[in-house]
Amino acid sequence: MHLFKIILGIAVVGPLGFLGIKEIIADPVYFLELFLGGLTRGSIYALIALGYTMVYGIIQLINFAHGEIYMIGAMTALIVASVLGLWGWNSAVIVILAFVFAIVYSCAYGFTVEKIAYMPLRTAPRLSALISAIGMSLFLQNYVMLAQTPEFMPFESLIPDFAFWEPFAHIITAVEMTIIVTTVIVMILLGMLIKFTKTCPNEKTISIVISFYYLLFVFICTA
Repeated sequence: MHLFKIILGIAVVGPLGFLGIKEIIADPVYFLELFLGGLTRGSIYALIALGYTMVYGIIQLINFAHGEIYMIGAMTALIVASVLGLWGWNSAVIVILAFVFAIVYSCAYGFTVEKIAYMPLRTAPRLSALISAIGMSLFLQNYVMLAQTPEFMPFESLIPDFAFWEPFAHIITAVEMTIIVTTVIVMILLGMLIKFTKTCPNEKTISIVISFYYLLFVFICTA
């Protein structure tokens, strides 16, 4: 049975792999564009998955409101960047302040959600906390739609196209490279936090990191 599955897998994947290699040879630049585009989006998914994995690994709760907290951070950065841009501030300063404000507001919302929706249900059945998480997710979604807008809002690029990057700009932009580098840095810092500090020495935390790296690999490969 195991041998049959291997043969079936080769029969299905083999032709696709052959066609993929053929396309790479025919137009390697186009393949690289697709690969780096998928890697960029996978990096964004991985940053979101990091929060999901840590919360579930520690308190065994699927935090359905995590994506909304991520959204609030993005909306905060958009508002700060838009206002400071209208005032004519320098792009580097805008990036830093938008980054700081997004972190502060996201932390504040996360702390408030924990105190209101999750902490009172810490000893309740897990289904109660799950329902509370879904309710908080719906509340935050509608709150942002009413406070801002349900329409698509473009985020103006604050990272300039550097002159030295022009030969590679048609393959990957400076913004996309920043996303990938940021994800890698976060991964490294988290690994160092677990391995070299006493902040999270227990085995459960180590399993969180292992799960995160697995999720990261899956998201990047399927993006």
